[in-house]
Amino acid sequence: MRKVSFSLLFITLFWCAIPVQAQTIQLIHNDEFGEDAKRAIDLLYNRQNDAADDELFIWKKKYPTHPIWTLWDGMEIWWLILEDLNDTSHDEAFVETMKKADYQASKLLHKEPDHPDALIVKAVANSYVARMYSNRESWVTSMQIGRRGYEAHQRLLEVAPELPDNLFAEGIQKYYSAYIPETYTFLKAVSWFLPDGDRAEGLKALQDAADNAVFARPEANYFLAYIYLNYEEDGEMAKYYFNRLVENYPSNGYYRRLYMRTLAQLDLFSEMETFFETTMENRDKSGIISDPITEAELWYWYGRAKYQGGSYGAALEAFEKSLEIGKKIDLSQEREAFTMAAYYAGRASEIQMDHNRARRYYEMAASQEAAPNARKDAERRQKALR
Repeated sequence: MRKVSFSLLFITLFWCAIPVQAQTIQLIHNDEFGEDAKRAIDLLYNRQNDAADDELFIWKKKYPTHPIWTLWDGMEIWWLILEDLNDTSHDEAFVETMKKADYQASKLLHKEPDHPDALIVKAVANSYVARMYSNRESWVTSMQIGRRGYEAHQRLLEVAPELPDNLFAEGIQKYYSAYIPETYTFLKAVSWFLPDGDRAEGLKALQDAADNAVFARPEANYFLAYIYLNYEEDGEMAKYYFNRLVENYPSNGYYRRLYMRTLAQLDLFSEMETFFETTMENRDKSGIISDPITEAELWYWYGRAKYQGGSYGAALEAFEKSLEIGKKIDLSQEREAFTMAAYYAGRASEIQMDHNRARRYYEMAASQEAAPNARKDAERRQKALR
């Protein structure tokens, strides 16, 4: 009897131990990992990749086969794309890395169905690739890949409904499901396929995600700023969230550009000047020294602010500084800011009756590939000054 009892006990303990050992760690439910991941995300978005990797080093060492590390590699490449959308040289590597992350997550889900980390990896990887294709205006491909991310997220809502990152996708879904049929009335007849929407609830979910999510926290802030600026027409709230991104990630030039564009869209020219001057006074903190694309664009917008205020000499100096930096950047002929800086350099020169200089800048603007309206006007003005 003792032998039988001992054998039964051994078998029971053996079979109970196997699933525990075989299971892959669920990092998303680990509070300690969550805190480290938040710090790492902040470092990544502040363009401090090495420091972000150091923050997660122990976790990567302990769980080297977890698919989240491939996703992280893809997110690092994503920022290379986002910082310079004119440069497509990173697209292939990005797509392949995110495909690999999706594949690894799928393998984990095959072995351990509904593993929440794997669902997050699939949702994030496919959503980022879909966003890249939308930036490239490949809408069909974007929708097809985005659907995979959406399906993974829908399953995640059932498996782990308490995750704060779910609020980001929920907010996007609720807001746009209400906004689209309200704004594009011709789509009401087919809006039955959209989930129930509510703009206020969507914004509330995004606000909660902007405060509490792990991976989606910065993206929630970005989408709130974008929605308030372009859809809700609430400039103050748009400024708040774009400024929040600048303050949280001072070395991220992309967010500085977005904030300056927002101020320009709202005709806040004095604030544009102040923001530019503050950025230049804190060049180390702002990271602008190593980011010529941001520096060239900020000089352009600073020139526009001076131009609007009637300080044409100072405006011309700013436009020329923008062009000087821009000439050293690859694909300058495809950059809208470069075209616009040349065009307004011509306008400022013409106002100051320096027609020779104006013609040179108009010729430069007309030879560009971006900003077609400015190019055409530059060509017209150049001919008028002959």
